[in-house]
Amino acid sequence: MKSELQSRLFEAAEYLKIQYDLEERFEEMRSKIKQLKQNFENEKYQAGSPSRFLDGLGFLVLIPSLLYLGYILLVAMVDKSMPRADQWTAILIAGIAVVVGFAMMRISKKKHKAVDHKFDDLYNGTLLPQLNELEHKMNQIVDYSNDFEDENSSVLEVVPSTYRNFIAISYMLIAVENGRADNLKDAINLYEEQLHRWKLEDAAHQSMQAQEYTALALEELNKRQAETNFHLQVLEFMNLIQ
Repeated sequence: MKSELQSRLFEAAEYLKIQYDLEERFEEMRSKIKQLKQNFENEKYQAGSPSRFLDGLGFLVLIPSLLYLGYILLVAMVDKSMPRADQWTAILIAGIAVVVGFAMMRISKKKHKAVDHKFDDLYNGTLLPQLNELEHKMNQIVDYSNDFEDENSSVLEVVPSTYRNFIAISYMLIAVENGRADNLKDAINLYEEQLHRWKLEDAAHQSMQAQEYTALALEELNKRQAETNFHLQVLEFMNLIQ
């Protein structure tokens, strides 16, 4: 039979786990928004590659052609010995190249506009509704988490404020369940001893130990969530925001 301390510690641990789950779901949605935006930008960039190539090619044709045309006109003015037919031939070739360069850049500009228009429609018609829905769900999570905290944070009062974190409370809970501690004072002392051992270890090993312990505690709580009303409340909410 559960002791009162065991029940209260379990309730406090599950409360913190639920807050952790809500934060995790929030971060998942924020990551999804970021990924959707990144995918959209990548697709738009790839769609615009041909027009950018054409634009660059037009620029490479236009600038040398303008320089060559200017050179030919200058030579024609200075060097009177150059045959008139050669002058006009050179000017005609340079002029055609200039026209081609301008045409390529103009086509590129039209392609740019077409891509922008296409992706504006795609953003407004497909992506924006998805982003709005995700942001709405994120706001729901924040509101629910705040309400949940206001209504249930008192369960943490089973331990002093210094120990109101998931690792501390779950460690004490396991100590009580395993019979290593009969009361809160013993459970706190055991946790302080373990905390001291962790602090003596190097930072990397300490972090790994804490992560492993947290994972084990979370796994154990996942098996037993139905033992409190918290699980049913949050499960219903989580199902609504799938």
